[in-house]
Amino acid sequence: MSTEWAIRTKGLYKSFGKNEVLCNCSLAVERGTIYGFLGINGAGKTTMFKILTGLLIPTKGEVQVLGKDVVTQKTDILKHIGSLIDMPVFYEHLSARENLEIHLAYMDVERADIEETLSKVGLQRTENQPVSEFSLGMRQRLAIARAMIHQPQLLILDEPVNGLDPVGIREMRDLFKSLVENHKVTILFSSHILSEVEHIAEKIGVISNGTVVREMTLHELKKGSSFNLEEYFISIVKEGKDNA
Repeated sequence: MSTEWAIRTKGLYKSFGKNEVLCNCSLAVERGTIYGFLGINGAGKTTMFKILTGLLIPTKGEVQVLGKDVVTQKTDILKHIGSLIDMPVFYEHLSARENLEIHLAYMDVERADIEETLSKVGLQRTENQPVSEFSLGMRQRLAIARAMIHQPQLLILDEPVNGLDPVGIREMRDLFKSLVENHKVTILFSSHILSEVEHIAEKIGVISNGTVVREMTLHELKKGSSFNLEEYFISIVKEGKDNA
């Protein structure tokens, strides 16, 4: 049985002038799984995410998202993906509900359960409170709600638990697992909280100096009884720096 890919890149390059940010990147994310994308600051994670969501055009290479070419079929792809990239921006004077209503109108989605979505991310009691009064954690919860409100097939999330307390992190972990197990959603996410990656990711990819240098399942990595994701990640990054 052939593997169905939610994301597949091959020979991907992205340059800004003379600065090459991505170099010969290959990434493979299987449908219905959670993939943890790891790398130090400046390694190229956000650039990769922006290419996958059509915010940037690759300099060279193949990029397929949900079986479609991200450059020539971007419009067809966008209605099936949700994303959280960089610092989320909202209409500050409006409530969480109103922000989601505007997003749905922009996405041309007529039917969506806003109350249920807000409840899933823990914002069911915000009522008419303007976003300007939200804490960092509340804003992050709203960003996740906005990414998932239109029931996408694929979520691309850059540091989704940033600003959340331990309870919030666990709640989002459970939510992500539920989306995959019950709704067959695919999730590609980055995080500097390696313990969180180890909790929920089925596969990880490590990007170093603009190149995906390693892709492995957590099951494969954990075959060694003394496996430690932090040590594994740091050893790969150091190896990349030595070879740069």
